[in-house]
Amino acid sequence: MRTYSRFLSLVVVGVVALAGLVMPANAQDTHGDLRHLHGVVEAAATGRPVRDAEVVVTWGTRSVRQRTDGNGRFDLRDLPASTVMLRVRALGFAPNAREVELRSADRLLTVHLEPATTLLQEVAVRADTLGERLARVAATSTLDAQALAATRGQTLGETIKNLPGVSVIQFGPSIAKPVIRGLNSQRVLVMNGGLRQEDQQWGTEHAPNIDSFEADAVTVVRGAATVLYGADALGGVVRVDRAALPDTGSLRGSVALNAFSNSRQGAASIGVEGADLSLPGLGTTGYRLRLTSRLAGNGAAPDYYLSNTGFRELNGSLAFGIRRRWGRAELSFSRFATELGVLRQAHVGNADDLQRAMTMAPRDSAFTYDIGRPNQRVAHSTMQLRTVRDFANDARLEVVYGLQYNHRREYDNHGPLRFRNEPAFNLKLFSNSLDVRYTHARYKGWRGTVGTSALAQGNQTLGKAFLIPGYNLWQGAVYAQEELGLGRLSILTGLRGDLTFTRHDCLWRRGYSQSGRDHVMAQHGRFAGRGVSVARRARRGGACRARVAPADGE
Repeated sequence: MRTYSRFLSLVVVGVVALAGLVMPANAQDTHGDLRHLHGVVEAAATGRPVRDAEVVVTWGTRSVRQRTDGNGRFDLRDLPASTVMLRVRALGFAPNAREVELRSADRLLTVHLEPATTLLQEVAVRADTLGERLARVAATSTLDAQALAATRGQTLGETIKNLPGVSVIQFGPSIAKPVIRGLNSQRVLVMNGGLRQEDQQWGTEHAPNIDSFEADAVTVVRGAATVLYGADALGGVVRVDRAALPDTGSLRGSVALNAFSNSRQGAASIGVEGADLSLPGLGTTGYRLRLTSRLAGNGAAPDYYLSNTGFRELNGSLAFGIRRRWGRAELSFSRFATELGVLRQAHVGNADDLQRAMTMAPRDSAFTYDIGRPNQRVAHSTMQLRTVRDFANDARLEVVYGLQYNHRREYDNHGPLRFRNEPAFNLKLFSNSLDVRYTHARYKGWRGTVGTSALAQGNQTLGKAFLIPGYNLWQGAVYAQEELGLGRLSILTGLRGDLTFTRHDCLWRRGYSQSGRDHVMAQHGRFAGRGVSVARRARRGGACRARVAPADGE
């Protein structure tokens, strides 16, 4: 038994010794297959580490690369046990290349880079200082995102009032309407993200219902180019462009805060966007969400406050979009809601009220955020679907469908309604629009756009006071615009034709008495009749600019 135990012990010792001989050999073989190359890159003149240098190791048809860290170090592992080529490059230094032997062991290197002196030849820049301006025959003026940042939190009219040829009609700090070439309201169109804004713009105290934080650029268009937007754009077009939806990147956001001392106004806007959303059937989808709020009290004059000129505003928008090889498509929803006061001294019912407002000191001139009579409550909701198909040579087809609902309520400061929570004017405007336009490739120097548009609109007048009738409107249009560039000569021409069919409510159906009908017909005769009207409108325009300059050396 003792002999058997000694024999077993000898066997165990032998197995352990054999394993000890075999395992180191295997470990050494494994280490022999892979090598480790590390080190530091330094400037030869100063010995300081070079950060962000590109280190590339090549062997055969394979290569690995790495950039040095803040201390100039690099660390490359799992390299073959062979001779490899090491190349190091950094901005401001001459490239360094060497062969490194890794057959026998790992290597620790210090790479010294010599400074590189680059001699640049002179660069001559020649430009026609008026070339770009001559190319824009449409007489456009644009505020980009950087310029808009200085006026964030204000109304659209306040934002663009400093552009050439633009002024504003202002009713206190909360209402500002753009005026272009002396025309405003229905003679100045507003395009919001490619969709014509359909709201109650006929009143001088009716400001555009647009959140200025949504704008990435605002362009004022005049001249023949306005035929693309509407036959009634006699003054011009205010085009509010939004930033394109992202097609790459994860969630990111922005916060804008504004404060104004005059009316103690505060404005805040929060936006988030990204392209990491995956929807069934659509794949990767870009998105954007924005919420905006504004609050202001009475505006201040040098000696007193302007009574009842505060406002409150709450806006929101949500957009989704895809971008593919064929083009892009976007679906957006937005809502604009505001309640604003109207300066009491400017709200008069007759000549006596006007005389008192001009001669008497204001009775209530203390600062407050409260909004009393007269006041307005306006809400504007929009749904927009826009598709752009790209073709060769910069040609493209654009289709825009829009559904808009505008609800305007105005509360009076005169008569029995001043004591009741019932609007004097209660207007609901529903609009469906479709616009199809094709921009063709340049042909014999000509480049332009042809298109057609359709509008179906209904207006309801539900208030106690009569100002405009309820109506149903159908409108169709065709238009074309062409531009020809002939060196220093540019020609722009446009043509548009509109056909409008209108059916308006009858006063007899609204329960007016005969005397009431006679009074309304006398005041608003062309609106108050019964029946159908058809209107045909056509516009044509053209523009030409040229500049003659002396030849070089004259």
